[in-house]
Amino acid sequence: QDRRENLITTPHNRVWLSDLLPSGTSTGNSVVFPKENGGEGGAAVWGGSGNKAQVDYDFTSQSAFFKWIAGWVVVEREMLDDVNWLSSYLAQKLYVSLKLSENNFILNGTSDTNPVIGLIPTTANYDGSYSIPSDVIIDAVYGQIPEDTHDWYMGNNVLLSPRTQVKVGLRKADGSGEYDLPSGSVSFNNGSLNVGGVKVTPTTGIDNDKFLAFDRNAVMFLRRMQPELRMFEDATLAKTNKVMFRIEERVTQAIFHSAAIVYGDINGTTAP
Repeated sequence: QDRRENLITTPHNRVWLSDLLPSGTSTGNSVVFPKENGGEGGAAVWGGSGNKAQVDYDFTSQSAFFKWIAGWVVVEREMLDDVNWLSSYLAQKLYVSLKLSENNFILNGTSDTNPVIGLIPTTANYDGSYSIPSDVIIDAVYGQIPEDTHDWYMGNNVLLSPRTQVKVGLRKADGSGEYDLPSGSVSFNNGSLNVGGVKVTPTTGIDNDKFLAFDRNAVMFLRRMQPELRMFEDATLAKTNKVMFRIEERVTQAIFHSAAIVYGDINGTTAP
């Protein structure tokens, strides 16, 4: 077997979800972290008699187990000789496939033994009264998240599907039929959408007409092993003149506060 980590290259013009999140590393099989689940009471003015105000915060200890994300492909040995760029091409294709699976892991988690919770299953549903897409997103980012976390978090990232990003960016007025971007609140330039000062990241992992708004500080993405590409040519493969490429990594994530993540419909209805 021939180990070549340098075959991995970064796809052009792509922002992966793990790039948006604070990152960390670990050498253990799991990471234990505290998760905040709200609380009761708060600091208050004391009148000089009786007990002072009690504050009660609710925390639970959570474990996030590292998971393998991996894939492999078998190709004809002669292809590597005849197509001199095939190795780098396969590396790029496998890397993109790995990162797409990583996106899905971040959004949806796993349902296996010792599951890792994803962003979408742990979110709060949008509970505002707005129905215009840009208004809904701004309300979730600057309204619902600070309110539900008592000014501890504020949204700073929004995820939309590519088609929904275009829909929000090119929304037209019902009457005139002209593009109706609220002045100063929405900009759509060179394929990049900004809503209320928050940059929108497109990803195919989000359903059309849905949005995910969150404070990146409420999540941490952790790695046990960086993406690794290896080429194998064992006895079985050699008998049929084939080689195998395998890519894999070990990752997990910790979510510290569910109320700092809001999922909903861009038209204001509650998302399932």
